[in-house]
Amino acid sequence: MAQADDGDLRLAAAVAAGDQAAARRLCERYLPRVFGYILRRTGLGPDTAAELAQETVVAALRSIQHYGGRSSLDTWLCALARHKVADHYRRESRRPASLDDLALRGLELFDQAPLPQEVAERDELAEAVHRAVWLLPPAQRDAVLGKYLDGLSLAELAREMGRTEKAVESLLSRARATLRRMLAAWAEG
Repeated sequence: MAQADDGDLRLAAAVAAGDQAAARRLCERYLPRVFGYILRRTGLGPDTAAELAQETVVAALRSIQHYGGRSSLDTWLCALARHKVADHYRRESRRPASLDDLALRGLELFDQAPLPQEVAERDELAEAVHRAVWLLPPAQRDAVLGKYLDGLSLAELAREMGRTEKAVESLLSRARATLRRMLAAWAEG
């Protein structure tokens, strides 16, 4: 995860001060990136991804005064986008298709308890993982998505989540245990 550079900090400060041109620059620079991030990671259609990208950028403009520069604006906006996507799935009671990648990579979720054979089938496993990940408490879900979908290190996750590395490690451990239980229950019937 990249640290904020002087350009990020200046742009954020200008937007926070009410500079319309700076707000327009932020939108022009980051809206396409946020749209691509959502589209690649969710499997949502372009219309829904565009709507969520717009919601993300609007939320960023409204809360830019909270941007502390611990990460790049790009990373900060992607974190906001993850929350908007989670809100969307909660509202729609749907699962994100892109979590297939998480299921197929194994997520290191099953490092202590192997899955029963019947759960290992690709489509069934993907569906079970989708449901299970989105049923996790928000902090655990954010940690899992950041670690396994975005590939962030513990240090990067800790900075992004405003927690210690030990706290993030604990969140991930609890999330893996919860996911193992959910998936084992699903496999049993």
